[in-house]
Amino acid sequence: MKRRNFLQGMLYGSAAMGPLSGLLLPANKAFAVGNGVLTQRTLINTMLLGGADLRYLFAPAPGTPYAEKFWEKRGQIYKVTEADKLEYTSYELMWNDLYLPSVASDGSTFGIHKSATWLKQQYDYNNVAIIANVVASTNRRHDHSQLIMHTGDLQTSQFLLDRDGWGGRLVTNNPTTGNMNVVAMSHDVGIYCNSLNPGNRLDHAIHMRDSRNFSLPESDIAAPLAPNSVMARALKSYYAKRGENIEELILNKQLPEDWPYRRFFQHESNLRRFGIDVDTRLEQVMPLQPPLLSRLYDPASPDKLHHTSFGKQIANLYDASLCADLLNLRSAYLELSGWDTHRDQRTAIENNLHDVFGTNGGLDSLAQELVKTPGMVENMVFTFTSDFGRQLAGNGTNGTDHGSGTYMIVVGVPVNGGTFGEMFPQREITPDPANGNKIPYEVQGAEILGLTSFERVLSEVCDWIEPGSGKIVFPNMANVDPATGEGGPILEPGVNLSALFSPGHYLTGKISTPNGESYNYLNMTVTLTGTKGNSFTVPVNGNGVYRAGPLANDSYVVTPKKEHFVFSPAQASFTIADANVIDADFSATPLLQIVYAVKHSTLYTADDGKQYRIMQAMGYNFVANETRVTIGGTEVFVIAAEGYFFTLAPPELTAGEIVVSTPTENYTHSELYEDLQFV
Repeated sequence: MKRRNFLQGMLYGSAAMGPLSGLLLPANKAFAVGNGVLTQRTLINTMLLGGADLRYLFAPAPGTPYAEKFWEKRGQIYKVTEADKLEYTSYELMWNDLYLPSVASDGSTFGIHKSATWLKQQYDYNNVAIIANVVASTNRRHDHSQLIMHTGDLQTSQFLLDRDGWGGRLVTNNPTTGNMNVVAMSHDVGIYCNSLNPGNRLDHAIHMRDSRNFSLPESDIAAPLAPNSVMARALKSYYAKRGENIEELILNKQLPEDWPYRRFFQHESNLRRFGIDVDTRLEQVMPLQPPLLSRLYDPASPDKLHHTSFGKQIANLYDASLCADLLNLRSAYLELSGWDTHRDQRTAIENNLHDVFGTNGGLDSLAQELVKTPGMVENMVFTFTSDFGRQLAGNGTNGTDHGSGTYMIVVGVPVNGGTFGEMFPQREITPDPANGNKIPYEVQGAEILGLTSFERVLSEVCDWIEPGSGKIVFPNMANVDPATGEGGPILEPGVNLSALFSPGHYLTGKISTPNGESYNYLNMTVTLTGTKGNSFTVPVNGNGVYRAGPLANDSYVVTPKKEHFVFSPAQASFTIADANVIDADFSATPLLQIVYAVKHSTLYTADDGKQYRIMQAMGYNFVANETRVTIGGTEVFVIAAEGYFFTLAPPELTAGEIVVSTPTENYTHSELYEDLQFV
């Protein structure tokens, strides 16, 4: 049966639940396309299982003392495994080939690995915060360290699995939104999702392991006599009829209202309705077959990820975002294993980095789709957590061993991007008087020193999701002095994590054009002007979406612009008042124009027997039988003109300006006829 583990968690973990309590399924929400747009802040937490070596993702710039020690002690990680020799003869050659120069918040240069090109792009957009020298677990054991990270509690016992996770705490008892849910996209529901309820840890968790196979089983129309089809029909009929009988018996006082078996039938009814609602939403918004992001996990796709299971999770997350209201989505959980890189690290970690952070990797593919719906990305923040970090020096098998300190990455439009903390601490390459003047990089087992507690970072994320929740999710944060930031979990000197998120808000909108083609939006911009005269311009992307911010509270006059387009309205005013504006929309109607024109080697024979070479153009408002074209002042023969295309036949040696006219419009093309492409 589909979702067996999910059903078991719901049915067998419900002893302490009332008849209609448990999973927070919305009651009979009216369906409408677009209901699923995220209107509340949502956290996507991805666990990198195995202890990710993010000192490989981020590397020091060449020519620095740190780079010299880095290459000396980590160079073997970049070996060619088969030949067991260095592929690069110098650190500079390696760095220039594998890393993309990036500027830290202190003005220094560091590298982001080319396997993570999407992350680099987002960093340049100021959407990525890199927090250095973060520490959670220091015991270097995978199972216990993962448990600490899932629970968000340094005191978690290594054998205590029946307890709440920090994701479960985040979604419970929110003062502004009430109780909501964590949706797990992974194969299993992580402890991160567990709630505070010891009788039912999954009462705020939904397992969306396969969003396109989510509802309770129905008979297969193509194989109605197959055993699964017969069983599905039988169970559906039994629960429906027997459930009606039970409700009738209770109504007639023949069974008590708290009859224990009643809740089985109520669960089945709720889950069946819930699955149908989700299927209906996805079918209306994004047809079920084939799933939009199936290319990430389809074995036959050339674009599949190295870890197709992670591609499936990304596809599930996209679908969940379309059903956010149905799911009561507040947080999502994903995970990717394969980060325990003791040997031959380079291949494994580069594959992993691509799948998560690379161009056309999981998050890039997701973002490409989410950005098409205004408001989606503005309300999402991504965090990346791991068991622990790795040791500073490489080992003898071209990998790295367990450490503790690491980097933490937070990604999202609301993030105030940059680096927080010293990216490559000088203490790691400096003699340590407390340890016989040994250099940490040369000490076996040396690791990144943890200077900032993970609680400091994640509590700020929680406070962005739900103001005031950081101290609830991470109780140790209650010991921090709000005035000085001192006390409580450790924080690297000089680091201010209160600046982790932008203080302003965002204005987002979509500009609609008649055919929606991406070429409509080339060179289209939107200008915002505040009441104090401050003005700036942002581009419109290929889907017609634009985003401006972060913006201070103010009223802004918004003016879209593109040559040969008329906008409705021509401009509009929107007010930022402690909230994002996500519906600053316009429509754009093109005037007469040529977008693209080429000359062809094809010949056209006219009625008088003369032959002409063909020119074809794509554009707007080419009215049939009314479009007139001159080139260099000479009228040329228009073979066809309709909507977006016209074809004409200029005489030989024609040259000069191309002028197009209709009874109501005139247009002069920017390129001379002789400069057009010839094909």
